[in-house]
Amino acid sequence: MARSSTICDDKRFNSILHLKWVSVTQLCFLAHEECPQDAVILHDIHRTFPAHEYYKESNELGQKSLYRISKANEQFFAQFVEEQNTKFDEQQQETDRMATAKRRETFRKMKSKRKGARPIQANCAIELEENQKLVNALQTNIVGLEENQQNLHKLVALLSEKPTIVWQKLDELGIDCPTRWRVFEKWTYQTKYDSKKFPKLQMNNFMNAPYSISMIKELHKLAMGEEREAWAGNFRGELGAVEPSGMTQGENCGIKFNRLEEMDELNHLNHCQRSVFELKTREKKTKRKKKALMNMMIASFLSMPSDQKALLERQHKQSANSEQKKKIEL
Repeated sequence: MARSSTICDDKRFNSILHLKWVSVTQLCFLAHEECPQDAVILHDIHRTFPAHEYYKESNELGQKSLYRISKANEQFFAQFVEEQNTKFDEQQQETDRMATAKRRETFRKMKSKRKGARPIQANCAIELEENQKLVNALQTNIVGLEENQQNLHKLVALLSEKPTIVWQKLDELGIDCPTRWRVFEKWTYQTKYDSKKFPKLQMNNFMNAPYSISMIKELHKLAMGEEREAWAGNFRGELGAVEPSGMTQGENCGIKFNRLEEMDELNHLNHCQRSVFELKTREKKTKRKKKALMNMMIASFLSMPSDQKALLERQHKQSANSEQKKKIEL
C-alpha cells in the first residue's frame, strides 16, 4: 500500500471505531466532498479488490461502497486534524501572551526597585533564571559533551539525507509517527478519537544546549559581572514566577544583546546628527528673528514724525559720544 495512505493507519482505524457518533447525513456529505487523496484511495482499492468475475457480476458494488467509506473516513480524519491544529494554535497564542505579560510585569518591578538599571542587565537576569534548570540538568546528566554533540550532528545529517531510514527505524521500534512534523515537534494530545499519546520531540532543546550554556556564561561575564548573586538575590522571588518562553533562551538573549549594542551605536549617531541639525535650525531661526526685528524697527522709525526722529538721532549721538569718552578714559 502507498506510504501516504499507511502512515496513520492506526489513527484511521481508531476514527472508524468512533464513526458511530457521527451522523449518517454528515458521512454522506463527507463521501461526496472533494478529497485530495482520491487517487491514492482508488489505487489501493483496485489493488486490494481486483476486478475479477465475482466483482464484475455485482457491478463493483463492494468497490464503490469501500471507496465511499474510505473517502468519508479520510475527510473526517482531515477535519479532525485541522480542528486539533487550530486548537493548538489558539492555546500557543494564549501561552505566549501570558508569558509576555509576566515578563513585562517583571521588567516594571525591576525598574521601580532598581533605578538606573540597564535593560540588558534585567533581560539577562530573566534569561539566566529561565535557563537555570536546563543548565543544571545538562551539567549533571550529560557526560562527554563533545561525543554527544557529534552524535547530534550525525542525527541531523541522517534526518536530512536519509529520512526513509529514520522512519523505518521508528516503525521497527514501535514509535507512532504522524504525517505532520509540527504535530511530531510540538504536540502531545489525547482525545476520545485516539487513546495514544504522540511523543513530544524537543530536538532543538538538545541541539542548542551547548551553545546556550556558553552564551549564558558569556552574558554572565559581559552584562552581570560580579553582581550576578546580588541580582539573583534581590529579584529571585519575582524572577521565579516568570515562565520560560522558549527552548533557546540563551540564543535569544545573545541576539538581543547584539541588537541592543547596535541600537546604542545607532542612537548615538542619530543623537549627534539630531544635535547638529537642531543647532543649525536654531541659528537659522535666530537670524530670521533678528532680521524681522530690524525690519520692524526701521519701519517704525520711518513712520515717526520729523521731531521724534530728530530727538532719537540726538539721543543716539549722545550715547555714542559717552561710549567714546569711556573708552578714552579707560
